[in-house]
Amino acid sequence: MTDNRNRTIAALRHALTRQGGSMGDPGSVAWQFERRGVIGVPANVDFDKLFEIAVEAGAADVAMGDGEDNHEVYTDPTDLHTVSKQIKEAGLSVVSIDLIMAPKNEMSLPVKDAVQILKLVDNLEEMDDVRRVFSNLEVTEEAVEAFESAF
Repeated sequence: MTDNRNRTIAALRHALTRQGGSMGDPGSVAWQFERRGVIGVPANVDFDKLFEIAVEAGAADVAMGDGEDNHEVYTDPTDLHTVSKQIKEAGLSVVSIDLIMAPKNEMSLPVKDAVQILKLVDNLEEMDDVRRVFSNLEVTEEAVEAFESAF
């Protein structure tokens, strides 16, 4: 979101260049992502019950949370409202409803390169005009530890 497109593009280009990257043409990586709806449901909710309700409502996929992370229900963007409504009507709580750009294939990188990408993502997220950053980087625990130790 910006009120000055030229300023924002210059700031993005500068952030990319500082991390050894470059800006591609508009839409040049869009083919690597697909728009999806995602509904977060607390991990303490019975997964089997959630799965049954979500699939009957039209969900595309349901991912189990690991105790700390929420269960995630994935939908087609057009079905997001319908599926979330059915989950709520079934008496389950919903903690988030969102549209995302989900990567079609995740890419793993050596730790050093992954840390460089994590720094870039961190810099982009700190920009006032940037609302969200999506990536197809498969982030390993080693990369997170290396990134955190760099600060």
